[in-house]
Formats: sequence, structure tokens, C-alpha cells
Amino acid sequence: MTSINVMGVPYTLELVDVVDDQDDTIIGRVVFEEQKIQVRSSMGPEAVRATVLHELIHAIDNECNLGRNGHLPEAIVSRVASSLFITLALNPSLAKRLFDV
Repeated sequence: MTSINVMGVPYTLELVDVVDDQDDTIIGRVVFEEQKIQVRSSMGPEAVRATVLHELIHAIDNECNLGRNGHLPEAIVSRVASSLFITLALNPSLAKRLFDV
């Protein structure tokens, strides 16, 4: 398990075998009440990273109340997450510059 600070709130990142017992198509989710991000562990490394980023945007949305009624639409989260992931992947020097501390 890894701890992620989301706007001052500690979230736990868990790689799990099953994210949702009722729906095996779900590959990631945020359990807001427990400040927990769960991602399916059986995916490849790139898919895990993309899913973590997607769920992290949900967590940021939750902490900042970005969307109407407290949550951004799933389509917006998906577009932002995939666009950001692709941009950083295509520009590794940018990612390094942004996060090299």
C-alpha cells in the first residue's frame, strides 16, 4: 500500500485482485468514505499507471468539489486523465522537469 496526499488528505493506494465483486469490468475506483484508491493489479504497468491517474483525478475532484453536485462527469475525468497521461508519456522530459525535486 502506498499513501498519496490529495490536497492535504491522505489516500491509500491499493493494488487489488478484484475492485468490485458485482462488476468485473471495473478496473479502478475511489472509496471516498475511506480515502482509498483501488486499482486492479492484474493489468500491465502502463494500464495500472493510467488507471491510478484516472482515479487520482476523481479524488482531487472530491476534495476540491470541481463538478456539479460534487463530482465531475465520468466522461470529463476520462478525457482529462487520458490526455494528461498521453502528454506526459510523449514528453518524458516534461514529466521529469515537473516532478524532479
